[in-house]
Amino acid sequence: MYDGKLSVIILAGGYMDEFPDTPKAMLKIGSETLLNITVDAFLDQKKIDQIICVGNNIPESPNYTLVKPDNDTIIGSFIPALKATKNQKIVISASDMRDINKKDVRQFVDNGLKTDAGFNWALAEEKDVKDKYRGLKKTSATLRDKGKVVGGNIFVVDRSVLESKENLELCDMMLSKRKSLSKMASVLGWDFLILYTLSTLGMPVLTVKAIEKRFGKAIKTKAKAIFGPPSLTVDIDNMERYQYFLDRI
Repeated sequence: MYDGKLSVIILAGGYMDEFPDTPKAMLKIGSETLLNITVDAFLDQKKIDQIICVGNNIPESPNYTLVKPDNDTIIGSFIPALKATKNQKIVISASDMRDINKKDVRQFVDNGLKTDAGFNWALAEEKDVKDKYRGLKKTSATLRDKGKVVGGNIFVVDRSVLESKENLELCDMMLSKRKSLSKMASVLGWDFLILYTLSTLGMPVLTVKAIEKRFGKAIKTKAKAIFGPPSLTVDIDNMERYQYFLDRI
């Protein structure tokens, strides 16, 4: 088990069409911006000693190191952020999860560090997401061993994984297609897409281990899915979802 310190990279570069001049991270729910909510979830965590926020039109803060992206791509954000990190293990997080909190982050990070995987990502069972967020639409996939699952927006990654340009390009493609699970599946090969399609047609053949194995093969390291709280799977990526959380105040 890794017992060193961790760096955190918070991706704060996304925008919604309705607010073209304001990053999603700077939108407010009540009196707090989504970025402040995100940063607070990582503050005062014993294993975290560095928080890096990468994005444009983001204010400076003593709570994080602000890094400007090279361009609007995932790679354009990762490269300058990675240069600023100092630790071997890195937590990557979206900046628009309304309910991210210290307890859930600590649980996910602790579980991620217990594995020997170089890439760990969050998942939640769809029933847990539906119980917590009633009426909210969320993309899911059906697995043979776990039923319907929802992908998360936080990762624990070994630095060496991000230092590979090939891996960064793959992550760029995966993240750019993350709202369509079928498109994500196609990135991993047509045979994998066929298996995913069968799953959506009520014939689930994919398992968690199969996905871990395929993705691990693609990035040339061991990959692990970490099941955890639904708060780490729900981001605010459109006006409908933003309004959903505004209505819950």
